[in-house]
Amino acid sequence: MRLNKDKILIIGPIGEFGGRELETGFIASVFAKKYEVKVISTAHYFEKSQVMSFGVIDYTSLTKEIFQKSFFIRCILKLLSLLHSNVIVSPKSLSIPFVKKLLKIERLKAKYLQKELPNYDLIFVCAQVYSNYLEEIIGAAYKHKIPVVFRTTGTINNDIVALNYSWLSKVSLFIHHSKKNAVQLAKICNINFTVIDQCAYAESDLLKIKVKDSISRFFTLSRLSAEKQVHNVINAFNKVCAESDFLYIFGDGLERKKLESLAKGNSRIEFKGQIACNEVINAFKENDCFIISSSEEAGPLTGIEAMASGKILISTRVGAMNERLPAYKFWYDGSQKGLEEQLKLVKTLNNTEAIELSRQLRARYRDKYSIKQVSEDYMNSIAMFLKR
Repeated sequence: MRLNKDKILIIGPIGEFGGRELETGFIASVFAKKYEVKVISTAHYFEKSQVMSFGVIDYTSLTKEIFQKSFFIRCILKLLSLLHSNVIVSPKSLSIPFVKKLLKIERLKAKYLQKELPNYDLIFVCAQVYSNYLEEIIGAAYKHKIPVVFRTTGTINNDIVALNYSWLSKVSLFIHHSKKNAVQLAKICNINFTVIDQCAYAESDLLKIKVKDSISRFFTLSRLSAEKQVHNVINAFNKVCAESDFLYIFGDGLERKKLESLAKGNSRIEFKGQIACNEVINAFKENDCFIISSSEEAGPLTGIEAMASGKILISTRVGAMNERLPAYKFWYDGSQKGLEEQLKLVKTLNNTEAIELSRQLRARYRDKYSIKQVSEDYMNSIAMFLKR
């Protein structure tokens, strides 16, 4: 018997940890206050995925659903496990290439989507524009006259625009982090969109952090990959910062060894590695100036967290940052030289100026990006598509 609530399916490549996982979990928790919500990952299923950080939700994956609903598949996996040591009776085995081909898993996923989607009143996609299964999901929803709201993640650049995904015109509403992404996607087709930025999930703790009147502890917090351009941060810090200054690099990734080699010999640069969500608060609490050096972002979330914590920012005009801080002055072009100039400028702030700037950043967060405000924005964005 159907519950007297509208049903929302949130779907996308939900992994183990990351910005999309946290954002999906937050959105699900907001919708669950009024609607019946289910989250399906088109990627692997992770029992400890950060999508569960906001409370218990109905979370599964396409492969897990197929595995659980098919006694035949479980039997075949049992037989295969006797012949192949890497095969176990688990949804994970459905991603092994020869198993995937043998059992025609892609076709089964398509069938599952065609059968499952009509059970919902709204499909909410949280994914990059080029993520797998989107054409099938949006096409099936359109066929059954189910509205699709698409929360885009990642940067929409010219390479994506060139793909010319005409099926995107079937989406009822796009939600972007910034107008910058919206303008790019509008090159494909005339689409309906709204802008809803991120909020700091640890808002209450970040807002309690005491603002500082001096700047000597600089830090970055990101995946250590090429587009984050952390090498420029290290080089700029080495070039212009004083003996009393420190640089802390939080995060891990493929670039770490190369970056550690670059920082070798400077004991004032420390690599802190990957940190858990509950440790992020201490990173903002203990340090003074947050550096965003990325060439590509949708947000980033860390920029919002820095604003909530009252941390002075030095940033590239990446993602939504320019729209978050339209009257800000500590921008740089992503180059080492540009960052050197901003590091010098930040160091000229006196105690009063540092405190005032920190308070302005926090006030901007409270005014535009609070959990309350963003939650209301999400609820309003879907209300027009639901009947009950």
